[in-house]
Amino acid sequence: MSAAISPVLYTEARLNIEPTSPASILQISTDSSSSIFASRKRTRGVDNGAAQDEDEYARRHLSVDSSIFFRPLHRTPRSILWRVLDDSKSLELQSVDLTQNRRDSHESLLTFSLSFANPIRPNGVAFADSTSHDALEVFVLLTSNELFTFSLRPDLLLRRTVPTASDSDPSIFKTFALSSFSFRHPYKLIALSDLQLVVSLHDGALLRLDRRVGENGALWRETFFHEGGWGSSLRGLIPWKGQNTVRFGNIELAPTTATAIRSSPSGSHVFTVSLDHTLKAWNADTGKIGFQVDLLGEPRPEGRPANQYLINPNQSSLMKIFDVKKKPAGHSFYCVVYSPKNHQFKFWAVDNPDDGEAGLTEVQPDVKFIPPLDELMDTNVWQMADFDLEPGEDMWENTRLWVRARSGAHCQIFTVKFDLLTQNTDDIVYAWKHEWATVDAGSLSISHLSNSPSLKLSSDNDQGDQVTESSDEWLDFLTYPGRFSPSSLETALNIYRHSHGLGNSSKSVTSNTSYQERLRHSITAKIGLTRTAEGHVDTDRYIKNINSQWKAFYGLVKHLHQRRADSLSLALDRATGLSWSIRADQVAPIRKCSGIEVDLLNEKILAEQEDDWILNSFPLTDSIPNDLALSAARLLCAANIFRAGLSAPFNRNFGRLSSAFALRDAETDFSHRSRKPQSSPLQQLYDHCDFAHEVGDDEFNTLTDSVQDLGGLGQIENTVFEAVLTKLTEVPRGQKKDVTLFRYGDKATIAVAQDTLLDGRQWLLDLLALVTFMSQDLETDELARGFKPMELYSIIVNKLREFDVLLWMASNTRLEKTKTRRTSASDGLHSEHDDTEQLSMTILGSVFIGDWPDMVFPEEKMTDLITHWSRAWTFGSSLNIQYDGVTAHIMSNLLKHENYRLAFDFARFLPKNSWTTYLKGRLYLGEGEYSAAAASFRRAAQDLSQPTKTRMQPMETVDTANLLSGLQRQYFNAGTPRFYLHCSSLFEHGKLPSFAADFAAFALRELEEQTEETLDSSMMDIDNRKRSMLDSPAAARVDLAMEEIRLLKVSELKEDILSRLFNASLQTSRYQAAFEALTKITNPAIKRASLTQLLTSILAASPSLLLTLPFPSDLVSDVDKALLKLARKHFSTSTSSPSITTAPSYHTILYSWRISQENYRGAAEGLYERLQHLKSDTSDDSPSQEAEDILDTYLLLINTLACCGPDEGWILAEPPPPEGKDFSASMLAVGKRKIVTLDDVRAEYQAELDRRSEIAHGRFALTGAVGEGMEVDVF
Repeated sequence: MSAAISPVLYTEARLNIEPTSPASILQISTDSSSSIFASRKRTRGVDNGAAQDEDEYARRHLSVDSSIFFRPLHRTPRSILWRVLDDSKSLELQSVDLTQNRRDSHESLLTFSLSFANPIRPNGVAFADSTSHDALEVFVLLTSNELFTFSLRPDLLLRRTVPTASDSDPSIFKTFALSSFSFRHPYKLIALSDLQLVVSLHDGALLRLDRRVGENGALWRETFFHEGGWGSSLRGLIPWKGQNTVRFGNIELAPTTATAIRSSPSGSHVFTVSLDHTLKAWNADTGKIGFQVDLLGEPRPEGRPANQYLINPNQSSLMKIFDVKKKPAGHSFYCVVYSPKNHQFKFWAVDNPDDGEAGLTEVQPDVKFIPPLDELMDTNVWQMADFDLEPGEDMWENTRLWVRARSGAHCQIFTVKFDLLTQNTDDIVYAWKHEWATVDAGSLSISHLSNSPSLKLSSDNDQGDQVTESSDEWLDFLTYPGRFSPSSLETALNIYRHSHGLGNSSKSVTSNTSYQERLRHSITAKIGLTRTAEGHVDTDRYIKNINSQWKAFYGLVKHLHQRRADSLSLALDRATGLSWSIRADQVAPIRKCSGIEVDLLNEKILAEQEDDWILNSFPLTDSIPNDLALSAARLLCAANIFRAGLSAPFNRNFGRLSSAFALRDAETDFSHRSRKPQSSPLQQLYDHCDFAHEVGDDEFNTLTDSVQDLGGLGQIENTVFEAVLTKLTEVPRGQKKDVTLFRYGDKATIAVAQDTLLDGRQWLLDLLALVTFMSQDLETDELARGFKPMELYSIIVNKLREFDVLLWMASNTRLEKTKTRRTSASDGLHSEHDDTEQLSMTILGSVFIGDWPDMVFPEEKMTDLITHWSRAWTFGSSLNIQYDGVTAHIMSNLLKHENYRLAFDFARFLPKNSWTTYLKGRLYLGEGEYSAAAASFRRAAQDLSQPTKTRMQPMETVDTANLLSGLQRQYFNAGTPRFYLHCSSLFEHGKLPSFAADFAAFALRELEEQTEETLDSSMMDIDNRKRSMLDSPAAARVDLAMEEIRLLKVSELKEDILSRLFNASLQTSRYQAAFEALTKITNPAIKRASLTQLLTSILAASPSLLLTLPFPSDLVSDVDKALLKLARKHFSTSTSSPSITTAPSYHTILYSWRISQENYRGAAEGLYERLQHLKSDTSDDSPSQEAEDILDTYLLLINTLACCGPDEGWILAEPPPPEGKDFSASMLAVGKRKIVTLDDVRAEYQAELDRRSEIAHGRFALTGAVGEGMEVDVF
C-alpha cells in the first residue's frame, strides 16, 4: 500500500487558561510612576473577565504569541506558560505544572502580569534559568528599544497571595536602553543563558549582550559581529545594491539575517540558520565562523542569484541542538534542521564546528526525511509551523518527532517514532512513510462540539413539550464545567444583549443573579406568545423562537471559542516526554488515546482497510493487537453508526429510559429468565422507545452494511460485546510514586475524566440500543448461539449506572476554598488558608481528587501516564463493586457541605437501606421538609440503633465522609433511645422544638419499655447486694460493678432525654408533656430550675392550667416557693416599672394555688403581702382602681382568715416596707415580724373605710402617714 495513513493515537486535553482566583493576579507595572506590585482590583465574584465587545475580549484574553518555557527538573515551578496580550503591551506568566515531587510541593498559584508602556516586539520575549541561584530570568524587548530583565525568585514565584505595595522589591526588574537600535533593527531576541543574550539584526549582524554573575540587567555589554568575526562594522549599515530583502512587519531583512539561533551543549559555539537557507556555526570566543553549509547540504550557488531561495521570516522552528548519552564515535552532538524549501529534515552530527565542513557529518544521507503531510493533510499547500524532537538516549533509538503543520486556518499535529542510527535504512523510510500518528484536536474543538450528542439534542428540541426542557438542555451544554471559559460566556452574553437592545435596567437581573438566570432571561426577554388562527396559544411557534435564539447565542459563543482555539505553538518537555499544544486562550497537554478512543477516532480506517493491514500496522497494532480487539472496534463503530442514525427525540427518550432502567435493574439477577422473555427489560425498552417504527429499512440496511466485516448480525456473540465493555475501565498497575497533582494537573485529570465519562456513556447507549434491537427485532434462529442478550443487558446497565453517577459528579460544581488538599474521607471543611476565595470545582474533583497521590503508576512517558492515571482515578472509587458505600459517601459529603440542591438531585442514585434513608432525612431537614425528615428518621431507626453487628456495620465503616461527629456516632448502634435522642438534637439544632419534642418522647418511650423496672429500685438492689457481697469472688463483684455502671449510664441517658423533652415541650406549649417530663427528672437542681421555667411559661399562657396539674407531694412545696418568688419579683418589678401591665397577676395565682391546697393561712399571708404592697405603692396610675383593690384585698383577707377556723385566724406577717422603699426592700431589711390576727385586719379595714369617708367629706391630712390621723383640715 503506497498511500500514507496516519491513525489518530493521541489527543489534546484542552484546558482553559485561567488564574487561580480573581485575586491571584499580580500586576507588575514597569511604569516608574506607579507601584511595582499591584493586585488587580476585583470585587469578589463580580469581575469574571467579561468584555463588552469582541475587540476588548481579544485584547484581554487572546494571546498573539505564547509558548511554555521548561526549567530543570529540580526547580519549582518548572513549566512556565507565557502569553503576550493587550495589544502586545502585557506579558502574562503562570505555572502549568501537572505534577511535582511531594516533598517539593510548594505550588505557584499566582498569575504574573507584566505591563509595559510600549508594545513588545515580535520575537521579543526570551527566558533563561539562573545558573547562580534559583530564579527565573525573563527578558522582554520593546519597540522603544528598551530591554527589560525580570528576576523572579521562589519567594515571589511560590507565594500563595499577592504581595502588597509595601512588599514591592525594586530589584525585581531592570531596564537597559539599547541606543544602537536607533540605526539597526532587531529581528529576534534569543537567550543563550541567563548571562548571555543574542539579538538577530535586520542587516545580518548579530548583537551579543553579556553580563556578569551578580549583575541585575541594568547594564549589558554589547558586541556586534558579522561573518568576519567580532567587532563593530559599518558594512551592515549600508545595504548592497540589488540585495534581495524580505519584509517582516515594518523592516526589510537581509538574506543573511539569522532567523534561528541555538547554542551548542557546551556553550562554545553558536549555531544560526539564516534566511538564505544557510546553517552556520560561530565560535563564541573568536566570533569566527567555523562552517557554513546549505541546510540540506546542497551546493551553494556563487554570488547572490536573483532567484535565491529565502526562508519566510515568520517560520518559527528551523533548528534544534541535541546531545545524547550514547552516540557513535566522532559525534559530539547533533544539529537537526528543517528546510521549508522541500519540507525536508536533515540530521547533522557535529564533531568539531571549527573544522569547517569536515567537522560536520550528515546522518543517514541516503534517507530523505520528508513527512508525507501532503497525503496526511490531503493538501499540498501547507507549512511547518513547529517541530521538536525527543531523541532516544541510547543511540537515538525510539526517537520521537512532533510536528505542527498549518494549512490556512487549520492546524494539525503529527508524530512519528523511529531509530535514527539504525543500519537498515528501509526501516526509517517505512516509518517516515507509514508510521505517522495524528493528534486529535480534542473534545473542546469546534468539530467535536458540533458532533456532541448533547448539542444535537438541544438544537433539535424544537418540538419539546416545555420551553424549560429546551432551555435546560442548552444551559447544561453551555455551562458544562471546563467546556467554555467564563469570560467567553459572559462576553457572548454582553454582545447578545447589546445586539438585541437589552440594557441592564431590568429589576429581575442584578449583579448577584447567576449566569444561568441572566442568560435565560436574556433569551426570552423579547419573545412573546402568539396565537393561532383558531385563537389558541401557539406554543410550538414560541418554542421554535426560543430555540432559534439559543442557536443564535451559541453562534456567538462558538465564534469566540473558535478564536480561543487559534493554534500558536508546540512545546515539548523533554524531561517528561510530554508535548503541549498552546493556543490563543487554551493550553493542552497531548495525551495518548485510550483503546476505545482509538476505535472510534479511527472509524474510517477500520471501515476501509483490510484486517491484515490493521493488525500489522505500527503503531495502530498497539491498540488493536488481535482479531477480537479488531472485531470489538468494528462492533463499537457499527453500534455508534446505528444509534446516530436515529432521531433526536428517540435518543432523548432512550437515554432517559436506559438510565432509569439501570437504576432499577442494575442488581437484578436475570439468569433464571428465558432467553427471550416476554416481559424482559429489553422488550420494555423496545416498546417504550418504539424501535419498530424508528428503525426503518434504511437504518436496518446501514446497520447490516456496517457489520459485514463481522459476518453479519447473526454472527455476533457476547464475547465481542464483552471485549468492548472491558475497554470501559482502567486497571491500576505499577508502583506508588512520591508525587502530587498541581492545579493544572487537577484540571487535566478532570478534563480526561469528563471525556471518558461523556463518551463512555454514549458508547454504552450505543451497545444497549444494538442489543435491544437485535434481541427483539430478529428471530432467535437469526442470532448466534453465543448471543445472550439478558447477560449483556445486565452488564451494560451496571456499567451505565456507574457512568451516570460519575458523570453527574463531573457535570456539577460547587464552591471550594482555593487549593484545598484532602482525601475523600477527610473532613475538608477547613483549609490552611481560610481567607482564600471560594472557587468552582466539580463534585468529582472536590470529593476524590485528594485520593490521587495514593494511586500506582506504570513506568511510562507522561503522554501515556495522563490517560492512564485519569482513567484509573475516574474508576478508582470502584462503584461497580461498592456502589452502596460510594454513593452514600458522596451523599454524606454533599450534606456535610450543605449542598442541599445538589444532594436533592443526587438522591435518585442512592440505594435503599437504613443509612441512605437516614441521609435522606438529613437532606429533607436541610431542605425544610420536616415531616419527611421525621418519617425518614423513623424508618431508619430500627437498623441504625441495633447494638449488634448482625444488621448494620459500625458507623466508622459506614460514615466514611465523617458527616457525623465523634460524639454523634455514639448515638448509633447503641439502642433506639439514643438514636431518637440524636434525631431530637438535630431538630433542636434546627430550631424545630415540635419535632425535637416528638423524638425525645419516642426516645423516652423506648427507654421505659426496655427498662421495665424502675432505676431507683434497681440501684437500691445493687446497693443491698454490694453490702452482702463483701466476701464474694472478684468476678462476681466485677459483674455487679459493670451492672451498676450500665444503670448509671441509663440514668444519665434518661436525664438527658427528659431534659430535651421538657425544653422542647415547653417551647411548643405542650405543658402536659413538659409536666410529665418534669416529674420524672431526678436531679434536684435541674428539677427546681425546670419547675420555675414551667411555672413561668404556664402562668404567662394559661394560669388556670396550673390548678389542674397533679403535682406530686414532693413538688408542692417547691411550687409554692416558686410562686411566692415570682409574686415578690413581680411586686418589685411593678414598683420600679409601673408601666408593665402585661405580666400575669402572680399574687392572685399564688392565692388560688394555696387555696387549692387548703393552705388558708398561707393564702392569707400572700394576701397580706399584696395588701402591704398596694398600700406602699406611691405611683399615681389609676388611684381609684388601686383604692378598690385595697378594699377588695381586705375583704378577701378577712374571709380567708375566717376559713382558718376558730382561734386560728392569724398570720405571721413581714414588717411593712420603710417609707420611700419598695416592697422587695422590706424582704431584705432586718426587722421583726409580727402576728396579725383576724381582729387586727378587721380594725385596719374599718380604719381604711373611715379614712376614705373623711376624704369624701373633704377632710384629709396635709402631713403624716396613713393611719396617723388628720392634723390640718382644708375647707
